[in-house]
Amino acid sequence: MRKLFINKWKFISADKVMLNYVFLARRKVVKIIIKL
Repeated sequence: MRKLFINKWKFISADKVMLNYVFLARRKVVKIIIKL
């Protein structure tokens, strides 16, 4: 049970990291579009 909980937590934290990267990438794209 505890092992499953740890795996779930790792998956959720990885998901948050991915969302962070997507958010940063989107901001960079927006800045590039504004420059053009």
